[in-house]
Amino acid sequence: MHFSSQIPIFADVTNQNSPTAMKKLLSSLFTTATATATVTATAATTTVLTALIALSLTLTACDPESEPVVIDKGATEHYSWTFTDDGTLTFNCDGILSIGYPYQWEEHREDIKTVVLGDGVTTVFISQLLGYLEGVTTLVLGKKIDLSESARINASSLTDIKVVSGNPRYSSVDGVLFSKYKTELLVFPMGRSGEYTIPEGVRAIETSAFSECYYLESVTIPNSVTTIGDGAFHYCFSLTKVTVGTSIVRIGNYAFST
Repeated sequence: MHFSSQIPIFADVTNQNSPTAMKKLLSSLFTTATATATVTATAATTTVLTALIALSLTLTACDPESEPVVIDKGATEHYSWTFTDDGTLTFNCDGILSIGYPYQWEEHREDIKTVVLGDGVTTVFISQLLGYLEGVTTLVLGKKIDLSESARINASSLTDIKVVSGNPRYSSVDGVLFSKYKTELLVFPMGRSGEYTIPEGVRAIETSAFSECYYLESVTIPNSVTTIGDGAFHYCFSLTKVTVGTSIVRIGNYAFST
C-alpha cells in the first residue's frame, strides 16, 4: 500500500536552515518514510533564526502485512498471553483456557479491541471473558476451539467474529459465525446494527443466534432456511422488519419474544 500526502509543517529552528540538515532531521522523525524537503527561511532575529518551512513529503507507508509490535506479555500456570500495539490480546494454551482473577493484562483492559483464541485453545467460558472486556469489537477463533458447551457469546460491543482457516467446526462470513459448511447460522455479533440478510444456503438459525442484538433493525431470511431455533431473535428490541422465506417449517419457542 502506498499513499502520498502534502503536509505543511511549521517549525521554529536554530541553525537548521540548510536542506541537508533538514533532511537529516526528517530522517530521524519519519523512520518509515522517504522525504524530500525544500527549506526556505522567511524571517530571522538577531539571536534565533525562525524559519517558516514548507515541506513536500512523499510518504511510503509501512507494509500493511507487517507484524504488530508486542508491548506486553506474560504467562500463568494455565495459559500465556501477549498484547500488541494494535489492541490485540492473544491467548494460548493446550486445552481449556481457564482465566482466573487477578488478570496479568488488567492494565490494558480499556485498550483491548481484539481477542484472539490461539490454535491450542479448545474450550473457554467466552461470555465471562468478553463480558469483562467491554470494548472488544473483534473475536478470532483458533483451529481447535469448540463453543458447543459455551453459552451465548455475550459481548455488547462485539461486531466481528473471525475464524482461522483449518477450523473443522466453524466458518465466518462478513463477521457472522456459521457452521463449517455454512448451513447453520450460529452467532450474530451483538454490537451490530441496521439491516442484515442471511446468505442463501443457510438451513437453520440456531438457538439464540440473534438473541439480545439490541440494535438490529431488519433481517431477511432466505428461502433455504427451514428452522428458526428457540429464542433466535429474543430481546431484539429494535427489530421492526422481518422478511421470511417460503420454506420455514419450524419456529422455536420465544423465537421473536421481547
